[in-house]
Amino acid sequence: MKRLTILALAASLATAAQFATVERTEAQQFNRQRPPGQGQNPGMNRQGGQGGQRGPGGKGDDDENKIKLPDDPKLLMIHKNFVEAAEKLAADYERQNLPDKARDCYTEILRLVPTYSPAADKLNAIKTKEATAEKKLVDVMGSKGWQDTGVTVVAGKPLTIRANGEWVMKMTYTLSPDGIEIPKELRDFPLGSLVGAISESADLSEAKVFLVGKEKSMEPNVSGRLYLRMYDSNPDDNTGRLGVIVEGTFKK
Repeated sequence: MKRLTILALAASLATAAQFATVERTEAQQFNRQRPPGQGQNPGMNRQGGQGGQRGPGGKGDDDENKIKLPDDPKLLMIHKNFVEAAEKLAADYERQNLPDKARDCYTEILRLVPTYSPAADKLNAIKTKEATAEKKLVDVMGSKGWQDTGVTVVAGKPLTIRANGEWVMKMTYTLSPDGIEIPKELRDFPLGSLVGAISESADLSEAKVFLVGKEKSMEPNVSGRLYLRMYDSNPDDNTGRLGVIVEGTFKK
């Protein structure tokens, strides 16, 4: 669901609410959706409560890092109307097997009401399903440069990369007493580590390289083919391989 459509829906609900009589008891019912033990204006860290960093009644950030719902019952009712409408729309999308649109609905609910746990639970369930939708096992050779995993990842979808095994990185230099200066291109990550890159083409010159190591979980901000290799400027004399499991939602 496009953000513009959601905002238009919120605007129409807000206009209708201005001409409606809002009962305080209804606003109080919506208040009950807030986590218990946090008063009339409960706060939540800016993580939106989705990362499990704060539970009901638990300790959170300082007051300046908390987001509060309004006290005004009419304004609170506008929040309530939007949440109910967006929640119904998300359920319709889930029945139609359109998880991306449902995910957008729950995300917008949590932007408006970060403490609304039903939306957070639904969003986490969608992300969990996306994170385990598909799996592929690939071998990454120590003696080769960038290697195509055959996996096309999708921007914003959970991706996990796990590596097992060992490889050998060889470095042989004939040196003067001055030694050798580590090349600039080898200063970003540990030498011999597993690194990755995502690119829409086989030309990785502009692709952003990231450290994988033994395990990497992420939500890529770009879509494209996943490439892996050992972090070494000249891999030709290396030996060994890693068994790598790539798991997530892949583009067909």
